Amino acid sequence: MKKECDLVQDLLFSYNDGILSNTSKELVEKHLKNCDICLNKLKEIRNEDVKLDESQDKQVDYLKKIRKKLNKRKIYFIISITLLVILIVINILVFAKYNNVANKVEVYLEDDITSNQLSKIEEVVLQEDNEAKITYNSKEDELEEMKKIFQDNGELLSGYEGENNIFPASYLIETSVDKVEKIEKKLENLEGVKNIITNKEINPYVMYFLPLFTGENLYGN
Repeated sequence: MKKECDLVQDLLFSYNDGILSNTSKELVEKHLKNCDICLNKLKEIRNEDVKLDESQDKQVDYLKKIRKKLNKRKIYFIISITLLVILIVINILVFAKYNNVANKVEVYLEDDITSNQLSKIEEVVLQEDNEAKITYNSKEDELEEMKKIFQDNGELLSGYEGENNIFPASYLIETSVDKVEKIEKKLENLEGVKNIITNKEINPYVMYFLPLFTGENLYGN
């Protein structure tokens, strides 16, 4: 009997897995009917299989949870990077437009300004920034510009030509933003200068987004 038990117990794992031949299967089943020891051994094997399956299920569930957390973190990371890139691009666009507006100084001139005073203004600007772009607009140029602004109502400005022209000549100075205030201060006390206008105090974000919401572009460009 002992030898038969040893033989059957060697076959129990294969019997439990269902891979025995019919002859061996019949031998095992016949023996189990009369041997509680081998029957209990089979139950132990099956209990171990159940525990193993439960352990594997727990591991699978744990791995699923880990994968789910990693996927969420990946999504959050991608969203965060995307938002960061969008913010960087928006700031680049905002300050590119700001620099293109805030770098200008408009200098309005007295009607009786002399050529020497005009030269002095240009000299002061170039001393501060020798790469500054200086554009002179005569009274006639300013009148024509106003007509363009009025467009279809340009006839309202008829009669302001020649001696009746009320618009002052001006200099438009394009420099770097960091030099606008310095140039403004050096020009404000010069003879022949009537008024100076800069956009250095404008809010970059208001300037950029206002036209998007209202359709009004208060700063040009």
